[in-house]
Amino acid sequence: MAIKVLSGCAIIHYDNILLLYRIKHDYYELPGGKVKDNEALEHAAIRETKEEINVDVKITRNLGCFEFSKKDELIQSNIFEAEIMNGEIKIMEEVFSEFIWMPIKEYYKYKLAPNVEWLCKELCKNELNK
Repeated sequence: MAIKVLSGCAIIHYDNILLLYRIKHDYYELPGGKVKDNEALEHAAIRETKEEINVDVKITRNLGCFEFSKKDELIQSNIFEAEIMNGEIKIMEEVFSEFIWMPIKEYYKYKLAPNVEWLCKELCKNELNK
């Protein structure tokens, strides 16, 4: 089974998390994407976030790694909490139809990528703040 390593940013503001609706996958996901060969996970998260929503971010902490299977691939999703330092959100319109600030406690009302659902459950349980 092939392994795909992803890295993304969870941008949280007043208990809301920034999510992008990816048309191709029909769900909301974090800004982020594939880690290049020999690229640091944090650098990939920052680079992909800049590409997808046109803002500069600063990583504040590592929220963990979530693994899930998709078709014949094992997806390893590394998630970092980040804050926007510069820029105004502008999504890649050829890939995403919208961005939202989703209330984390209402995650169950949305169609989410598996890693986002895991993250929101952990945040609601307060497991990531220990």
